[in-house]
Amino acid sequence: MTRFHRGVCAVAFVGLTACGGGAAETRKDTPPKQEAPPPKPAEPAPDEAPKPEETQDLSQGMKKPPPTKNPEAIAAFADASKAWKAWEGKGPQPAELAEHYQRAANADPKMAVALYNLGALAEQRGALDEAEQHYRKAISMDPTLEYAVANLGALLERKGSPQEQVRKLYQAVVDKNPRAVAARLRLAEMELTKGDPAAAQRLTREALAHEPRSLPAYRLLARSYLAQRHTSLAKLMALRGLKIRADDADMTFIMGEILLAEKDQAAGLTTLRRAVELDGSQLKARFQLAMFAMEARDFNGAAEQYEEILRRDPKNLTALHNLGLALQGQGKFGPAREALLNAARIHPEAPEPHYALADLYMRNMNQYADAKVELNTFVKMKGPSMPARHPALSMLTQVDQLIRQEAENQRQLELLKKQEEEEAKKAAEEDARIKAEEEALAKAEEEARLKAEEAARNPAPPAPADGGAPQPPPEPPPADATPTPPK
Repeated sequence: MTRFHRGVCAVAFVGLTACGGGAAETRKDTPPKQEAPPPKPAEPAPDEAPKPEETQDLSQGMKKPPPTKNPEAIAAFADASKAWKAWEGKGPQPAELAEHYQRAANADPKMAVALYNLGALAEQRGALDEAEQHYRKAISMDPTLEYAVANLGALLERKGSPQEQVRKLYQAVVDKNPRAVAARLRLAEMELTKGDPAAAQRLTREALAHEPRSLPAYRLLARSYLAQRHTSLAKLMALRGLKIRADDADMTFIMGEILLAEKDQAAGLTTLRRAVELDGSQLKARFQLAMFAMEARDFNGAAEQYEEILRRDPKNLTALHNLGLALQGQGKFGPAREALLNAARIHPEAPEPHYALADLYMRNMNQYADAKVELNTFVKMKGPSMPARHPALSMLTQVDQLIRQEAENQRQLELLKKQEEEEAKKAAEEDARIKAEEEALAKAEEEARLKAEEAARNPAPPAPADGGAPQPPPEPPPADATPTPPK
């Protein structure tokens, strides 16, 4: 789906030309497709990766200044023009810019271009309801204000309004102004999105008849021929567009896709890199480069591209999901887990991050209970839409076996630990017994040594020759006894 850049008609009132400019493609977030373990990188859906709002080319659009002679409105519009030139879309939107346009609209309620610019500024701020009101009021003042109708239609598409309602808006502009290029290109874009490239080509060629150097028209023609696999015609249209503007990032990206479709991978990837160099917000080109890097197992290169996408579109589901896979491929399991958990948190409606988390837990982190939780969540979210032979079901069986094996391993470890503790206890008791015996023996030896030393210091009297017991010495005679003389 293309959209018009939401810029402001801010050229000075005298000699005013209105907002216009090319179309830039945008994509909405859709869940990545993933059907088998290990998870494969998800390709962005055709309407994924919206580009940041840009400033319009002020050289296109209305061909006449606002039909007013109100001096206050003219002065307010001139003040707005000065404020615009000082800002030029860089940095936060200055409040006085909308104030000047509001003054102009208050001074002349029929000044449709001031109302249109108020709508464009509100849309840039994200105030979509306010922008819609201003666009509708501008159209009621001037039904031929093509860019107000084009922007209103693109806004309604963003808000999910029925396609038929949007188509009627564009068709009304074309019916009232056959030279309405922008509205005709929007109709062509809708036909291409619907799957009718031939109708898109017819409307685009009608637009080129009125504006032969319309770069958005050549982009559409190149894409429509590429959709039909007419790569030679697609390349011809892309080359014509690049002659108009050689450094157009959108057309460079389309040329890269054409080269890839022609199986010229080297030239295609080089051209995609060139598109990113020209415009870092070329998210479609970054997705393509990342996908080819993943296929080549260049996980570092893929992670770099996904990180750049997320820097510009932090909630992009495909980039969050695939960044997790790229980090897993790098062996950075913790950061991979965080990226996938972030994807699941930001997009609770998406089942794919849960499948990728289950694979990460099973394959790399041995967290089988967590893997089972994620698989059950995935199966529940997929519901009846999940094929009967989806790998998640066999993974559930496998993870149950792993959990049982893990429990058995844990039981065996606990038994082994208990056995080791008992053996250690027995060993300690044996060591204590041996130590006690050694201490007792040492004590006995010490006591014997001490006795020997004591005996050496105090030797015993000599024993009789016959070995009998020693006799006590004879008792001395009493003191008053008279000795008997010998005979």
